[in-house]
Amino acid sequence: MEYNKRNNNSQNPYNNPLLQALLDVKRLLWDEGLNLDNIDDIIAEFQDKSNNDLRERASQIWLHHQFPEKSIKFIMSLIYDKCPERFSLPLEEQAILGLLERIQCQGTGGVIVKKGDFVNALNLTLTQRKKLQASLDHLTQSGFLTCIYRPPKGSKKPGIYIVNRGVSWIGSSNDNAPTIHIEKFTKAYKQTTETIVLPDGKK
Repeated sequence: MEYNKRNNNSQNPYNNPLLQALLDVKRLLWDEGLNLDNIDDIIAEFQDKSNNDLRERASQIWLHHQFPEKSIKFIMSLIYDKCPERFSLPLEEQAILGLLERIQCQGTGGVIVKKGDFVNALNLTLTQRKKLQASLDHLTQSGFLTCIYRPPKGSKKPGIYIVNRGVSWIGSSNDNAPTIHIEKFTKAYKQTTETIVLPDGKK
C-alpha cells in the first residue's frame, strides 16, 4: 500500500465525506506502519480492544475536518424552509439571535451575554436596550435558546445561554431537529429551482 501525503487533497476533489474517511484511514495506517489493504482486516484492526490509541488517533483526524485547528470563519444555519419561525420574530430578536449564532462556542453552542457589548455591537436604541433581557427571555421561551444563567434584575453579571444546535451551529451539528415554540404561520416562500438568464448570457 502506498500513500502520498502531497496528493491527498487532489484525491478528493469533490469533498466526498466517505472518500475522505477512507483517505484518512489510509493515511493513519501508513503512519502506523500497518500494511493492510483488505477492508475486513482494517475493520478488525479498529475493533481490536487493544487498539484504543489507533481509534483515538482516527477520531482526532476526523474531528480536524469538522473543527479546524486554526479557526472557523462561517456558521451553519437552517434554510428558510426548515425554520421559517425565526422570521416571525421581532427584528431586534432576529438581530440578537444572529449575533449569538456568530459568537457561540463551536463545541457547545454556549454564549456569555454581556449586555453592554450586545448594545454596542447591534447599535440598539434606548428602547431596544431596555427590552434586551425581555428579548432574550422570548428567544428562550420560543426554543431558540436555552438559558443556563439569568442574572437578577439590576445585576451586572452576564447571562449564559446555549444556541439551539438544531437551528444553528459552528463546525459539527448534532443533527437534532429544532423544537421551536412560535405560532406557526403560512409560508410565503419556498426554495425552488428556477433558471434565470443574466445579461451576459449565463444561466
